Amino acid sequence: MNNICHHSVAGAYAALAISSAAPRLASDLFSGVHGADKEAKFNERRMSDVDDRGPVGDSWPPGCGDLDMDSPMPLHAFADVGMSEGCGEPGRFERPGGAVGMSSRSFRPLMPADEWEAIKSDVLAVVAAGRPDSRKIEQAWLSDVAGLARWAYRRGQPRTVESLLLPWVIEAYVADPGNGWSGGTARTIRSRLTQLARRALGDDAVPGYEVPLAPPDPRAPFSDAEIAAVVAWARFMNTPAQRHSLLAAMACCAGAGLNANELASLRGEHVVEVDGHAHIVVEGARQREIPVTDEWHEIALHAASSVGRDRFVFRPERRTVSRNTTNDFFHKMRAKAHGQVPLLSCQRLRATWIVGRLKAGCPVVAVADGAGIQRGGLARYLVFLPDIDAEQRNRLLRGTVE
Repeated sequence: MNNICHHSVAGAYAALAISSAAPRLASDLFSGVHGADKEAKFNERRMSDVDDRGPVGDSWPPGCGDLDMDSPMPLHAFADVGMSEGCGEPGRFERPGGAVGMSSRSFRPLMPADEWEAIKSDVLAVVAAGRPDSRKIEQAWLSDVAGLARWAYRRGQPRTVESLLLPWVIEAYVADPGNGWSGGTARTIRSRLTQLARRALGDDAVPGYEVPLAPPDPRAPFSDAEIAAVVAWARFMNTPAQRHSLLAAMACCAGAGLNANELASLRGEHVVEVDGHAHIVVEGARQREIPVTDEWHEIALHAASSVGRDRFVFRPERRTVSRNTTNDFFHKMRAKAHGQVPLLSCQRLRATWIVGRLKAGCPVVAVADGAGIQRGGLARYLVFLPDIDAEQRNRLLRGTVE
């Protein structure tokens, strides 16, 4: 299934018409069937425990495990790991003379098998050089170094201990916008890799300061191509429930400008039909009623009607609202897509709606009211508006009506 999805997404990305046809296509993908989709706690900083049956729980970081949430994964699906001589008996974490110890667990990152085979020995050598003194540190380093080694492998760079752990290599890796990390995640990974570098190479080889990371602008809207790619990927969701939640999030955030908390709190009764068009009623501190854009309103209506009045529209199997409700889901979906689709966030989907309304010529007052923010709050989005040529600018400033 993963190979099918991997190639299908790439094909769909190229073939799909990049326009308002993408949301219309999304409406065809909806299913009213909602299974008891598992609650998944996704944690991008840790690996979950693994016993003889495979992963325990649903926690798995991006790039660190090919996890099928619908069935347990047998241990033989993971690559065998043996890091160095003197590692101790299987199932024990021993450090005789400071040697690296390994538990009976195996590590297999979420990446194509040929890439992992190419970098596996390098990853294990780098982690071994750091001499981890706990299982938790060992797991975190395996995760971080696997991502770093793949990044270097794809660029044809050397992957020795001395090469991978150079400060400038670590800085370039964590600053790569292709990672799709939040600023906090990037800083955490950089801190762990720097700690590993100091353990492996010595304090003198690593400077005592860190270059400030320039976080990716969280307000940047998604392009039409990115939205189309996600809609195409929705075809390959494992369950109707996953497909429902993915498209519901896009309809409510990219189609009506909801933020993460508003999406997580939205219930079926809050999506109403007014004159044949979907409106979303937002409760709480930013009470307002927002008409959903034409290209998304049918999906919003379908999402609400299929869950009923009292259930949540997004991830309707939930009973509570938490701060990680949306991010956990988006990270899990991107991991299943092998990184072939952009990492979604409610903030960027909301920015897509705001910038789209401004580009369409909606008055600033209307957009600000719809977004539930002060008018001055739209200033941060103006940088994303397209330039206009001098002739059009002069015509508009003169007030010339065509």
